[in-house]
Amino acid sequence: MKLASLRPHLAFWGLRSAWVLAVALWALALVPWFEAPAPAPPTGRVVARVAPRGAASAAQPTRPIEEDTPSAEPIYVAQRQRNALTAEPAASPAERAGREGAVCGLTDGPAAASGDAMQSQKASHLARQAAAGLLQAVDNLRARAEPAAQAAGLWLRVLMAREGAADPPPPPTCVAGTDCSAAGALATSTLPTVAAVVDALAQLALAHNDPWLQQIAQRACDGAQPGPATCATLGTRRWSTQEPDNAAAWLELLAARDAQAADEALYGVGQASRFDNQRGRLAAWVVQASPEQAPAMQRYAAWQRADELERAANARVMAAAARACSESARRDANRAQLCDGAARWLAADPRAATATEPSAAASSRALDCATIERQWREARDAAQRGARVVTMQGTTAQRP
Repeated sequence: MKLASLRPHLAFWGLRSAWVLAVALWALALVPWFEAPAPAPPTGRVVARVAPRGAASAAQPTRPIEEDTPSAEPIYVAQRQRNALTAEPAASPAERAGREGAVCGLTDGPAAASGDAMQSQKASHLARQAAAGLLQAVDNLRARAEPAAQAAGLWLRVLMAREGAADPPPPPTCVAGTDCSAAGALATSTLPTVAAVVDALAQLALAHNDPWLQQIAQRACDGAQPGPATCATLGTRRWSTQEPDNAAAWLELLAARDAQAADEALYGVGQASRFDNQRGRLAAWVVQASPEQAPAMQRYAAWQRADELERAANARVMAAAARACSESARRDANRAQLCDGAARWLAADPRAATATEPSAAASSRALDCATIERQWREARDAAQRGARVVTMQGTTAQRP
């Protein structure tokens, strides 16, 4: 038999052998996969870390967030909250007790065992600590050398007088079982008159080109009836002139009760490329002005309350600006066209701001002394680096 006649047979059986070998190797490779044990359960508990809302609105957890504005200063984000999900080690018994109901400064234990009376007691405690902390911040900021710090103290004084508080605000009742160390500060605190504060704030804005000073001075003058002569000198266009690409500056002009400037402001809003309403600067100054020797809850509550006051002021401006594009105003064809161009910045914030006193049903979660002390120190360190300090609730997030 010749070798040439065997070659087709050898090729045929060689291919079949190679195919059988490949199938066998593939089946062998699958054996470990079928026999692999199930993954072991994780040893740690994975949770979403969030910060509490604070003194004036502690019923919901909050998280600092970043504004989507390329030119804004960096917004404070706690180091422990940079990732939405982080591994949290097992809490100590003291920490667990704090999260289950302890409120820093209250001595009667968890709220779960006390009902509505304890909730009311908590609300009074939080309001008293916030008021004491804000009064101390006003004095400390006005005594500092930086113009922005002085302006923050003056603006905080105006907000405290306007947001439903008396002039000066009376101290909330100090009930048994709470830390009453703030009562003395509230009883002896003296505040300058609102008229004098508005005049001083307008003078600071005239002497400096900081856009934030222009913003808060315009807001202070807009609510002063009658306003000091410096308000007339300040005018309503300084901020929009300094930052013509900032929609927030034009919205401020739109809300300034200047009917002749409405169309100009709407056109500027439509041409703007960014939105930066300076949110977080007031709270950052309050954090820096709170002394470490003050009670932890007083420092923390003042920070949270300042953020709420600032947020409420922003919401009022947005509401006033939106009235320029009401249904009746849009009957004018030119106004309707300008409103369409500004619509992306005039969208209402779904988390409307309020500046009411703390709710009586405020949650006690994460208000133990260790937690709020850590969060306040993180906020202070960030503020000292030049960052703004904000909370999640009511954050204005207008975007194109």
